[in-house]
Amino acid sequence: MYERVLLATDGSVGAAVATAQAVTLAAAFGSTLHVVSVVPTPGRRSASATGDSGPPLDDAAAALATSAEAAVDDAETTARERGLRVETAVERGRPHRVVLEHADRVGADLVVVGRHGRTNRPEFLLGSTAERVVREATTPVLTATGADGFADVTAVLLPTDGSRGSLAALPHAAALARQFDAPVHVLAVTDVSVFDPDVVVGLLGGLARLSERYADAAAATLDAEGISTETAIGEGVPAREILDYATEVGADLITMGTRGRRGTERLLLGSTASKVLRGATRPVLTVRSPSGRE
Repeated sequence: MYERVLLATDGSVGAAVATAQAVTLAAAFGSTLHVVSVVPTPGRRSASATGDSGPPLDDAAAALATSAEAAVDDAETTARERGLRVETAVERGRPHRVVLEHADRVGADLVVVGRHGRTNRPEFLLGSTAERVVREATTPVLTATGADGFADVTAVLLPTDGSRGSLAALPHAAALARQFDAPVHVLAVTDVSVFDPDVVVGLLGGLARLSERYADAAAATLDAEGISTETAIGEGVPAREILDYATEVGADLITMGTRGRRGTERLLLGSTASKVLRGATRPVLTVRSPSGRE
């Protein structure tokens, strides 16, 4: 499924985790690994902050370029140690745009980014390069996180709400499970947070049955492909239930669509997917619905 994997790196600790996870996946699928590092192009604010655009800015740009070269060299060394085919590039521009354009240019089937880079902030920053890549990419994006890379995938979590958007991730969950001989845990969550507390009790039975039907339908598709599945129904705030269940079953990664049942034009990013990305302690593979509809 993944013939060409694109890794975006800046040499940070977060990027090192992304490198390890990208290499593991590329090795498993026999992919060519493309590595890109972006030297940010200074904007007007950056140029004026020093009072001029002379040597200090030139020195800073040179340092960034040197750092970018070192980042791709490190990633290339790691990949070649695993026997991978590697292509590297250092480019200039706005990081998220360059990453997306590079993905299109090389025909990447998967983009891998670190959840946070040189800012070293523990949370997933709204407006960061990683989030912008996830928001705008038409290619699946693996947002890498965790203490280190994973050497294996022993369990995959697939949340679903029955929508086309959430089910866009199903083929990817299937491919990963098949490649690593891992089960897929299918989770459907009844979101009680959107209902008035006075009426939710009367609705719970019907909503739970609906969630069960969604989970069973996804599991049936996976079962038909010979993939081991387990289903579960949660009740509460979806992101919290997803994160808790991932920990409970020891999922090595979470695969989820970026469009769900809350309206045909609304990205789940900013709600459930964003909260999962912010709180996850394991990589999250987000897949955008090709049609952009439920």
